[in-house]
Amino acid sequence: MTLNKQLLADVVNQIVTHPETHTQREYPCATGWVGLITLKNDFHDTSTRAKLGHKTANAVKLIKRRLCASAGCTCSDDLGTRGDQQQPSGGTVVIDPAASGGVVLSLQSE
Repeated sequence: MTLNKQLLADVVNQIVTHPETHTQREYPCATGWVGLITLKNDFHDTSTRAKLGHKTANAVKLIKRRLCASAGCTCSDDLGTRGDQQQPSGGTVVIDPAASGGVVLSLQSE
């Protein structure tokens, strides 16, 4: 697969110069547009981005480290989130446990 550098530069330039036309659900990647959400921890004032869908147990650990890196801290749930998970583009993040030890992230419309 060949990456068209000019096309990528044009897309990035459009997002930077016109951010109001791109919601948090629209970001370019090699396979097209993907659903991204922002997960937050309001105790530590941290946030991280994640794709919607199934997250493995290892991905859950990575997200938790990004949101709450303090060992033994009880500020958050198993994913590291705390507080309102409302997205600027609309909807609220729903975190459902998966049988494999991971989670499924989805966006619930208001």
